[in-house]
Amino acid sequence: DDASSAGPNANPGLLRDANDRLALMQKLQGSQSMSAMPTLAPLGQPGGGQPSTVIVLHGMFNPNQVNIHNDPEFFNDIEADVEQECRKYGAVNKVWPDQASTRGDVWVRFADITSASNCLRALDRRWFAGQQIIAEFTTEAAWAATVR
Repeated sequence: DDASSAGPNANPGLLRDANDRLALMQKLQGSQSMSAMPTLAPLGQPGGGQPSTVIVLHGMFNPNQVNIHNDPEFFNDIEADVEQECRKYGAVNKVWPDQASTRGDVWVRFADITSASNCLRALDRRWFAGQQIIAEFTTEAAWAATVR
């Protein structure tokens, strides 16, 4: 028989809606308020961050599948491919694949914000090598702290 026809209290262990989930989260957190919970940007929102000349492309490669011994030019190839694609949207100053990234990040610095914005809009949520690319703006400070 159908559990939904048995009434809302037939399965007291089930969460019926978002309010039930919220109540459970508050109960599990005890004295902490929900405002202390980290918030995530909605997935549908293209390219996080304030527009800048620097974007990060997440998911450009799968770090678990990179084998430098078998393919010593892997990161050079990624850099060349990304630079070629990004130049379609404007002047590129530098492309840097982050070999230590766990997300397959490639950082790109453009000559101007318009070029970076056009590239971000074009590449965000696109598929490359079987993985979905997530493109987002980042800061000059993040570039300076990360890119070598």
